[in-house]
Amino acid sequence: MMGSRVQQLEVSFKNLEPVVSELKAELHKEKAKSSDARFLLVDEYGIVNPPPTMVQP
Repeated sequence: MMGSRVQQLEVSFKNLEPVVSELKAELHKEKAKSSDARFLLVDEYGIVNPPPTMVQP
């Protein structure tokens, strides 16, 4: 019985691997989009969040 349960878990794990890979790819795409949007904002409006040394009182 124990071997059967281990085999079931192995199959479940193998079924999850492509799902995790797909989610990682989606996350990577979303990060790239976010990064691209930030660069566009910087290009269009200048520095978005200047470091404290650049902020004048």
